Parts: sequence; C-alpha cells; structure tokens
Amino acid sequence: MKTIFILGYYGKGNLGDEAILSQLIKKIKKTFPHARIVIASSDPDETARLHLEDSIKLSIFYMPRLIYFIIKERPAIIVGGGGILYGNSVRFYSVIALISKALRLDLSIIGVSVGPQLNHEIVGFYDYHSKFSGINKVCVKFLFETAKYASVRDKLSKAILTNSGVRRNVAVENDLALSLDSIDENYAHELLYNHIPADSPRPYIGLNLRYIPHDETRNRIITEISKVINFASERNISVIFLPMGNEYDGPLINYDQIMFDLIRRKSSRTGNFYLLRGKYHPSEMLGIFGLMDAVIGMRLHSIIFAYSKGIPSYGIAYESKVVEFCRENKILYSDIYNIDATKIITFISDALGQRVRWSDNKRPD
Repeated sequence: MKTIFILGYYGKGNLGDEAILSQLIKKIKKTFPHARIVIASSDPDETARLHLEDSIKLSIFYMPRLIYFIIKERPAIIVGGGGILYGNSVRFYSVIALISKALRLDLSIIGVSVGPQLNHEIVGFYDYHSKFSGINKVCVKFLFETAKYASVRDKLSKAILTNSGVRRNVAVENDLALSLDSIDENYAHELLYNHIPADSPRPYIGLNLRYIPHDETRNRIITEISKVINFASERNISVIFLPMGNEYDGPLINYDQIMFDLIRRKSSRTGNFYLLRGKYHPSEMLGIFGLMDAVIGMRLHSIIFAYSKGIPSYGIAYESKVVEFCRENKILYSDIYNIDATKIITFISDALGQRVRWSDNKRPD
C-alpha cells in the first residue's frame, strides 16, 4: 500500500490550514484511492478526529521519531499547503528535502505561500522585488529544486522564488480551500443558533480578526472596529465574531477570541455583538459563513470562505497573502496600518443596500 506523508501547519487550531488539509486529502484520494495517508501534526489526536487519517506528532522534540518514520515507511512526501515557507521555516523543510533526496523519495510542494522573513507582529508585507538571502536562500532553492512537483498559491510567491534563484518551473494554483465543500444551510443555522439567539436581528455581519502582538497596531484595529460595532448596534444589525484561529504558537499568539474580548470592552454598544464558540470542521465553518450578509475578515481564509459563498467581504490585510487574494479577486481591503472605520461602514452600507452618508465633518464615534 502506498503511503503519503503530509507536512504543514496542522493541528494548531487554524481552520484555514485545516480546510487546506481537508481538500489536499480529497485530492490525494481521487488519484490514489487506496493510499495510506499520514499527517504530521502538532496535535495528532485532533487531526485524526477532524480528518479521519493517521497522524504523528510534529515538533522539534519528536524529530528523531519523524525521521525514523520516513526511513522505515519510505513514503511519498507532500509539503503544503498554506503559508508555511516563511523565514527560517524553510530550513526545516530543506532538511526534509535532503532526507527525501537521500532515500530517493518523491517530494511535492503544493499550494504554499513563501516570504523571506518572519517576525512576531506579522509574517510580512512583501513586494515583487523581495527575495530570500543567506542560508535561507540556499535552503529554499534546494527545497524547490529537489521537489518532483511544486506549486504556490499566489503570483507574489512565484516572483519571490524567481528572485531568490529558483529556476525550475513552479505552478501557480488556487488556494485548495476554495474548493471546500460546505454543510447544508439548515445544519449551519443549527450550529449558529447554538451560540446566538435565533431571533437576533438581521442582517448578520461576520467579523474575523487575528491577534496582533504589537500594541499600537492592535489598539488601532480595536479602536476602529469598535466604531463599526457601535454603528451596527445603533442600526439593529448583528455582528457575529467568527474565530478561525485558536492556537498558541510560541511567541505568536493566534487566539482570535482575544480580539473579541478586547473589542467588547472598548465598544459602548455591544447588545448585538456575538461570539461563535466551539470547535468546528472547516466545512461547518464555511456553512456558517454562508449565513452572513457581509463579512469583515482579517485571516485569509475568512475572506476565502466569504468569497466561496458569494458573500460581500472587506479585507483587513496583515500580510501580503491577504493583499494578493483581495487584489486578484477585486475585494476591498485596508492594511492594518491604515484601517478606517468609515471605509468599513461604507462597505457595510453598500453591501446591505442601505448606504449611510456621513457629512464631511462627521465620523463614527
């Protein structure tokens, strides 16, 4: 039986990455229906529960076990998808490439984003002149040139690879989550109404924000979104916070609910501001997104989920992958440094067909 080993950002509570994994598994099974799939995960039990496949622990302390698994099983290896090849992370995956080359194993890279640096505030905003340097440049070149097949999910990533000296052909594919199947509307309503009153006023505005460690930037986001919450409450519009990330990863705190709590404290009117609690399969969350009338999204896959469901969305870009998707699909967005409540309120008003005009000297309070 063929074994396929998948490595990526899995088991971290990030619904976007789990949506990618769900579709990657589906894609593999279509081609290799009898293959054994094994997933490297930070939480193997949760990954097995979500995806009904075998999973092994992925962490620095479990590296000997992971290497032993590769040597013993000699699987085909898939790196991807999602935003996993940033900064020093390319060093880890280049080691995997070295092992696969030494053992003459097939290595594929599928649907990733890449970027030269990783810091504790954001992954980074890059342009079409960005490139890897130093040891990371050597690693990313070796990784991609070792792969039997390689694809990225945006044109910017391909440009960064070319600038970094990668000469092989790298395909540009859509994010795998764009083809995710959704639960039906009745089931989605059932899940939603477990956490918000069934008689909560329509329309529904979906909101997703991720935590930003930098105080000034985070406070700017909270201040502007609080104005949006106040605006919605005044007009009897429900705002439903839809968490997409519930992970703590070393210095990166990616627990979306923190942002809900901070905004709730800041806003003066929170009667129709709700939090969707609990754990969901990506297909369940996609169905819930489909119940929204408009979405304000920060995480890439909150915007992708809204786009997949045909829901008007406004992006709050904290890194280049969000900018690229919004530009490619003509979605309005602001970056985290220039977020403006008035622009978001105008978007909401337009999306709901009830535009509210502000005089030149009046801004939302």
